[in-house]
Amino acid sequence: MTLDKRAARKIHRLQAADANYRLYASKEGANRAAPDKTIRGIFEHLDDLPAPIPAMFIIGVGTGIRAGDLHALLFDCLRPDKHDKRFMILSFWQNKVSRWNHKPLLKTDPLHQAMINAIEGQRAAIRQRLGRDTKYLFPTFSGQRESFLHSNYTVLELKKLCIRHGILGEDGKPFNFTWHPIRHHHGTQMALEGHDILSIMLELGHASPDMATCYVNRRLELKKNALLKKGGGRFYTIEGQVDAKVGELLIRKEQVIATRVSGGACTLPGQLGEWCEHAHACLSCRNFRAASGDYDYFRCEKHKLLTLIEQQDAEIRTFEESGQRRLAELTKRRQVRNKNAAQSVDNIIRAIERDGSYAGTKHNFLRTPE
Repeated sequence: MTLDKRAARKIHRLQAADANYRLYASKEGANRAAPDKTIRGIFEHLDDLPAPIPAMFIIGVGTGIRAGDLHALLFDCLRPDKHDKRFMILSFWQNKVSRWNHKPLLKTDPLHQAMINAIEGQRAAIRQRLGRDTKYLFPTFSGQRESFLHSNYTVLELKKLCIRHGILGEDGKPFNFTWHPIRHHHGTQMALEGHDILSIMLELGHASPDMATCYVNRRLELKKNALLKKGGGRFYTIEGQVDAKVGELLIRKEQVIATRVSGGACTLPGQLGEWCEHAHACLSCRNFRAASGDYDYFRCEKHKLLTLIEQQDAEIRTFEESGQRRLAELTKRRQVRNKNAAQSVDNIIRAIERDGSYAGTKHNFLRTPE
């Protein structure tokens, strides 16, 4: 294989320095996520930004939405959840993958409530200024023609904010703001909070778990977090049966037989690191063991799955009515997998409640012997 100088320079630029320049050893791991301290610094000075950029930044951090989709949010993107009064549903069109994303916002979650307030505040500001609803949540006008705010403007304003207030990146220089590191930051935060790769994939709107893993950075910190949380609590199969051996397997020093994953543990031998032959579809895997301490996590997963199943019902009807039988059949197959996962989550929730590991608002852990 021969390469000209221009192609060689491109490969050199794309490869990670510690990977011996192996082809496709991408710089993803170099951490494209915006640093926590940078995000906090911008939040502290949001009031210095012109409207509606503060609202856009809050939504971007809370959802990991792509920049183009964020700027093109519709005026009616937020609606009450008709199935559960504790939630609002944020709906937005994902232009890159040509599908809708419906994100549940929990009213008692501080960041989710901040997003709800930001959207409702932006709506109120538009109605006060124009006396009517618009098509877009962040509209601009050329005569009578309505469009949405361009990302070049918001990026420039956020870059200037970082320079004015000395908000630094990992390199110690003023943070060169773009929207995409915010997306990486959200994916990484979800992983740190214990969400599995399927949840991150659905949240970020990717078509495969492999793509979602590229948005989970700070791998060393994640591995440390997993070590600190290993052991402790009861573990359950997806059928809702207690597995008393998993805690012991997780902390056995001589040979690691079970490994910690989001929401519990994987007992399949050899499933170490980031690779998994089941594509991290833990909620449909018989080798997955759910941790009793992740009760709230499983309740949230159940709500997401039920919302997704309802969305797929509508997609199936649309495909059948338009004669797209192949697409309807594929969607039905995906829906069956989601229904199986929802049943597994329901089994786990019932088992935790029945077993007494969870009562009211308190979690009672049964510690693994030292």
